[in-house]
Amino acid sequence: MNSTTGPKRIKWWKLQDHKEAVTRKNVFPPISVATSNIIWSTLCNSVITTASEILSVTKSAHCIDKQADKTEENLQNYVTTKRATKRPVAETRAEHYQDLYDCLETREGEKDIYQLAKAQKKAAQDIEHYMCMKHKDGKRLQDKQEILQQ
Repeated sequence: MNSTTGPKRIKWWKLQDHKEAVTRKNVFPPISVATSNIIWSTLCNSVITTASEILSVTKSAHCIDKQADKTEENLQNYVTTKRATKRPVAETRAEHYQDLYDCLETREGEKDIYQLAKAQKKAAQDIEHYMCMKHKDGKRLQDKQEILQQ
């Protein structure tokens, strides 16, 4: 196994489909006077080899070595590139918003600011303060003044 690849695995999820073939082909070692550890290891080896032949084995996973890219040169290159791009981005952003700033400095811009603030305040109001009442004619009254007159 390489440092950038994972282990190969037996496709045990296919065992349901190939259960008969695995049990038929599996050759168990004859029981001898050997110790239980030796019998167990030979049994495991025979089951694993049979399963890997019939059920097949996955390809080894290819992992990316993340430490390979973290060198001093690459880090320095990243820092200089980032510094070089900061100024043009800031200039472009300033140009983009300059028209808005010029507009806000005029009398119409002040009106726009107040309209935005009023709309924001209205949107932020709690819905529980909504008042509604039916007139004796069956008409809905929603205006505060009309409700107070009733």
